[in-house]
Amino acid sequence: MTTRASILEKLASNAISGSECALRLSRLMDAQLCEMVEKHLPKNSGAALLALGGYGREELCPFSDIDLLFLVPDPLPKGAQEGIEKCLYALWDQGIKVGHAVRTIKECVRMSASDVKVFTGFLDARFLWGDQSKFVGLLESLEESRSVADRWEFVQAKLEERDGRHKRLGDTRYVLEPNIKDGKGSLRDYQTLFWIAGVLYGPKRRRPCMISASSPAARWPASKPRMNS
Repeated sequence: MTTRASILEKLASNAISGSECALRLSRLMDAQLCEMVEKHLPKNSGAALLALGGYGREELCPFSDIDLLFLVPDPLPKGAQEGIEKCLYALWDQGIKVGHAVRTIKECVRMSASDVKVFTGFLDARFLWGDQSKFVGLLESLEESRSVADRWEFVQAKLEERDGRHKRLGDTRYVLEPNIKDGKGSLRDYQTLFWIAGVLYGPKRRRPCMISASSPAARWPASKPRMNS
């Protein structure tokens, strides 16, 4: 039986790589969560459970928290709210750090339109359990809500966010103790490239499809905004 301890033991002995460890921890958490929601949420709830962030990318590190989205219908069926609360309490009782939200598709679209970080989170969304049509509906609604101009605004916002991170951390890759998560040339810069490419041209790796490369919305606008290097 695969356990968290056995995965970490293999990592410590160099039997598996860091990326393989993150993938195995993600898959183990998937199984644990699906078993939990099956137990506590009504089968006819019409809800879906999504993984977001690093966990959504299947890059769960040994001491990372997990980000979850309970995608629910409006109104919530009887017992659904109580079931969600039981799931969260069970996770907290196990010492798992959880970032969570309970939202409808309309709420997700509305919040993503005004908050770049919220929209970015959906680029890493991964279906775990429940009504898969809810997940598909979310992706379709997000794609329909983003015009070409919106997509370029997203690109500009992510580049400005990157510049701010670099400035706070010295704005050079040649530091004695580099911040490999947020510094210049860091993991976050690598992820930002995928987020931008996913919005403009369609996703690579295990990203949800926000826009296909053949879609008219993927064409570059005649006048592109000026972007800082």
